[in-house]
Amino acid sequence: MLRLSQADRNFLIDLRNYGVLTDVFPTLIKNANGICIVTCADGDHFDNVYSYHRNMMISQGLTPRIHVLSSHGGALVLPLRSSLNKNRRGDNLLEMMRETEELKDIHTFALEAHAPCGAAGLAKLNIYKQFQLHRQADAIIQNQLPGAQVICFFHALWENNRERTYFFSGINWRKFLQEKGDEIKKIEMACL
Repeated sequence: MLRLSQADRNFLIDLRNYGVLTDVFPTLIKNANGICIVTCADGDHFDNVYSYHRNMMISQGLTPRIHVLSSHGGALVLPLRSSLNKNRRGDNLLEMMRETEELKDIHTFALEAHAPCGAAGLAKLNIYKQFQLHRQADAIIQNQLPGAQVICFFHALWENNRERTYFFSGINWRKFLQEKGDEIKKIEMACL
């Protein structure tokens, strides 16, 4: 099983401190009609991701209705220039999301990225680039599927196999980039 590097851990801690990665507040998620999880196909993380959303729905008094779309890298395949978007896999994933809306009447999409991610590693994507692609995927879905609710999550496997799922705040990500502008290149290089 892959492990986070010290630079990756430091970066995730910075994101927690800046409020980019926060605790999840289930009441903000409109999942009464179900949810579509767009996730990496990584079997080491999948059970935790699925169980997390299932338990969240149960805690809200809902019967779990979960549709899953998985691909190596999950939603990180959506951006056209993503090195994970081989043979336009992103187009295929977006089409399946459209079909989810039409066939299942589910309009809430949970984008799940995780670290460490083997697919991202093979594609030479450092953790900083993974976060960039995650936000780009959110923007693509918002643009291509008007009316869809997109919630970004990040699942981290910390030391001692401790797992944690966070909400990934786009607003705080943009603030983080603005405030850390001069340091971003250093952060990116440290995460290589």
